[in-house]
Amino acid sequence: MVQTRLKTIFTLLVLTLALATSFLIWPTYSAAAASGPDFSLLANPTSRTIERGQTATYTIHVQALNGFNGTVNLTVSGVPNHDSASFTNPTVTGTGDSVLSVHSPGHESALGTATLTVTGTSGSLQHSIQVTLTTIPVPDFSISSNPFVQTVKPGGTAVYQISVTSVPGTNFSGTVTLAVSGVPASATASFTSTSVVVPGTSELDIKTTSQTTTGSFGLTVTGTSGQLGHFTDITFEVIPPNSNFTLSASPTSQSIQRGGLNAVYTIHVGALNGFIGTVNFTVSGVPANDLGFFNPDSVAGSGDVDFIFNSGAQSSLGTFTLTVTGTSGPLQHSIQVTCTVTQ
Repeated sequence: MVQTRLKTIFTLLVLTLALATSFLIWPTYSAAAASGPDFSLLANPTSRTIERGQTATYTIHVQALNGFNGTVNLTVSGVPNHDSASFTNPTVTGTGDSVLSVHSPGHESALGTATLTVTGTSGSLQHSIQVTLTTIPVPDFSISSNPFVQTVKPGGTAVYQISVTSVPGTNFSGTVTLAVSGVPASATASFTSTSVVVPGTSELDIKTTSQTTTGSFGLTVTGTSGQLGHFTDITFEVIPPNSNFTLSASPTSQSIQRGGLNAVYTIHVGALNGFIGTVNFTVSGVPANDLGFFNPDSVAGSGDVDFIFNSGAQSSLGTFTLTVTGTSGPLQHSIQVTCTVTQ
């Protein structure tokens, strides 16, 4: 009897364990049996960085799952304005690859990072992945001169500081070769260095002789680096040996209220003995909290500029002597005007 009961209990335990096991296994097996043909998408790489004018490529991999052998149609969205995108194979059957190319046309391309969405569709099945595209400026440089205008008499030397810098945000760090054109006869031009590592400067000297023709000459300083080339225009003036200029002011004195209207003086440049140079103006003696400026700030040959004295709300009271100086190469002259500031 005891043996019979033990057999019965053992049989019940075996049946209970088998039933419990069947409940644990069935859902997984059922799910596997219920999974139909499908596909997945992968991208390599998932991000690209290009300069304007370049093309980014991504390999899009279609992976067949559970016996999938359908055709997957590929599309892409989120492409930046002015850029273009295309697939080497817009459709992939079963497992296979297609290369996505995104082309930047150049300066019209937007800078920054864009997120592109690649979508694969096959009937009712659809999956998407995302890739990023970062567009940066093409490394470039700019060229400038200080000053833009130089005036000499025959036998003198004009000196320009030529600066070459990276265009902001482009991180240009190459070497730029300098050249100059337009130098008149009987004058010679030379750089302290014709090759400038950016950022850097080079001095341009233009030497004249007693035989150099007088006149105003437009010169072009060109910088090249590989396929890149930029230029800046400068002016070179050779004035007659005995030429000069004069300065006069009208009126020579004014009175204004503090914080009121501007005092305006007309500064006249007179040319002597064929003077053709450019006269640049500066002023000294302007009190703190006040402003003094010229409109325009230079005159070629003969002509007028306005010197404007502006009295601010915090201006000091009293009479002030202002010295206006005109400079043209080796020539320099000054005149004085007064302004009385009242309450």
